[in-house]
Amino acid sequence: MTILNTPVVTDPSRIRPRIASLDDPLYYLENTLTVVNWVRDYHGDLLTGAEKARLNQFLALPRPSQALLMRLVMRSRNLFRVAALDYAELGHPVSEALAPLFLSGWIDPEPRLAVGEVCDLLRRQELATVFARELKNAGLTSSATKGLMQAVLLESFPQEHKPLADWWPSGGDQVIRLQEMALFDRLRLMFFGNLRQNWSEFVITELGHQRYESVPFSPDSRAFHEREDVDQYLALHAYRQRLDEAATAEACRSLRDQLPPDAGANPWLRHRRARLLFALGQKLERAGDLVLARDVYREAWIPDARVRYFRLLEKMAAATEVWPLIEQAEALAETASEKQSLGRIRHRVGKKVGVSPRPAPPAESPAVQTIILRPAPELSVEHQVAMALAEKGGHCFYVENTLFTGLFGLLFWPAIFAPRPGAFFHPFQTGPADLYREDFTVQRQELIENTLASLEDGDYRERIRHHWRTRQGITNPFVHWPVFTDSVTTLALDLIPASHLKAVFTRLLADIRAHRSGLPDLIHFLPENGTYELIEVKAPGDRLQDHQRLWMAFFAETGIPASVCHVLWEGGP
Repeated sequence: MTILNTPVVTDPSRIRPRIASLDDPLYYLENTLTVVNWVRDYHGDLLTGAEKARLNQFLALPRPSQALLMRLVMRSRNLFRVAALDYAELGHPVSEALAPLFLSGWIDPEPRLAVGEVCDLLRRQELATVFARELKNAGLTSSATKGLMQAVLLESFPQEHKPLADWWPSGGDQVIRLQEMALFDRLRLMFFGNLRQNWSEFVITELGHQRYESVPFSPDSRAFHEREDVDQYLALHAYRQRLDEAATAEACRSLRDQLPPDAGANPWLRHRRARLLFALGQKLERAGDLVLARDVYREAWIPDARVRYFRLLEKMAAATEVWPLIEQAEALAETASEKQSLGRIRHRVGKKVGVSPRPAPPAESPAVQTIILRPAPELSVEHQVAMALAEKGGHCFYVENTLFTGLFGLLFWPAIFAPRPGAFFHPFQTGPADLYREDFTVQRQELIENTLASLEDGDYRERIRHHWRTRQGITNPFVHWPVFTDSVTTLALDLIPASHLKAVFTRLLADIRAHRSGLPDLIHFLPENGTYELIEVKAPGDRLQDHQRLWMAFFAETGIPASVCHVLWEGGP
C-alpha cells in the first residue's frame, strides 16, 4: 500500500472516519486503522519521515499480522510467551502472523531478558525448577512464594541480560518483545489528546452505539501545532509518572528542577504544566515542605493553586502582609468556587488585622412544603412526590440536574462544539476536552455573548427547538435525551421565563464543573396559571447539601420559584 505525504487536510468531510461493525471479527483492527489514518491525515506534518515510513510498513503488513500486532499493543506489557497467544479471529496460526512482524522489526523474536523479567514471565513452579540451585542456596524451598523467589534472584543476578533459552535451556518456550511502543504512544496522544485513554478504550468499543457531532477540524483548531508540542506533552507525561512514584519528601524536592520548561505559546500545554506544578505542590505540602510547596503553588497560579498558596501564606506570614494580597486575589478570582474559598481566607485574615467582616447579605430561607405519602417501595421518593403533585394539577417531572443543563446544552450547542484549540482531537468525542478548564468561556466569548443575547430578543426558543430537532440523539455533555420529550421541551419553553434561563445559564458558565449539579429534583409545570416551580425532595432524615443550598439561595435572590418538599410517611413517627 502506498501512502502519499500529503499536507494536513482541512475539509472535515474528507477525513471523517468510518465506524467498524462488530460483525467483523477484526473490528478492532479496523478501528486501529481509523486512528492511524486520522493521525496521518490530520497530524501528518507533525510526524517525521521515519515515522511515516514506519506507518507505511504497518499498513503494508498482512492483515493477520496487523491484527496480532494490535492485540499485543492493547496489552499492558511488552513481553509475551508465544505459547500463551491464542487469537482465533486471525484465521491463521499465531506463528504465521508473527513471521512478518519479526522481519519488519515490530517484534523482537529473541529479546535479552533481565532476571526480573524472567520472574514476571514464568510461573512460580517454573521458577522453582529453573533456579533450583540458587533458591536452595538461599534457604528457600519449592513452596516459597513467588515474591520471595524474585527477591533472591534479583540479588543473585543484578546485571545479567540474556535470552530465555539461556536462562532456561530445557524450557522450549519462546518469548517475544513488542517494539516501537513510543510510536504507538505518539499516535495515541495525537488521536485522543491524552495518554490516559488506552488503545482498548477505543479500538474495542462499538462506536456505532453513539452519534457524534460533526466538528470541523482545521489546522487552527488543533491542540498540537508543532512537533515540539507533542514532545512537550510526552515529557510532561513522563514527569507525571515520576511524580506519581515519588514517595518521599526528598524525591518530591528532587523533582522540582526536573519539570520540563514552560510550553511557551501553547496555552493548552501551559495549563497542563501548571496542573503538574499544583500536583507537586500538594505532594510537597503533605510531605511537610511548606516553603517549597508555597513557592510551587505561586508558580502554578491556577485557581486551585492560588487557594492552596493563600492557605499556606495564612499560616506562614503575618496577617498584615497577607491582607492586601488576599483582598486583591479574591477580587480577581476566576471561578465561583475560587472566590468562595479565597473569601473564607480573607474573612479569617481580616479578623486578625482588625478589619470588620463584610456584612453577608441576608440569606433567604427557601420555601418549604410538607407532603404525607403512603410508602411505595417500588418507586423512588422523588417519583412518588411527582405523582402526588401531578394529581393536584399540572405536569410534574423528575429532572434533577438534567433540565436546565439540557436546555443550556441545546441553546449553547454551537459554542460547546466550537473547534477551539485543545477542545476536539478526533470525531468520536462526546464533548470538548476543555469543558472544565478555566478558559472555556474565554475561548468562546463571542459565541456565548451572542447566545445570551438571544434570551433578550426572544430568538432563544427557535434556537433550542432547532437543535432539539436537528441534533436529536447526538451526544452532548449536557443533554440527557430521554428527558427531552416533545411535551417537556414545549412546557419548559412556554413556562420558564427567559430571564430565569439567563440567570441560571450565567451561573453555569461561571463555574461549569461546580454548578452543573445540585439542581432541584422536580419541576412542576402549571400551564393553567402560566407558571412553574422547582422542587427539591427530601425524605425523612435527609437535608440540603451545600451545593443544593447555594442553588436555593440563588433561586431566592433571582426570584426563581423553588421550594424544598419534606416527605413524611403515612403512619410514621
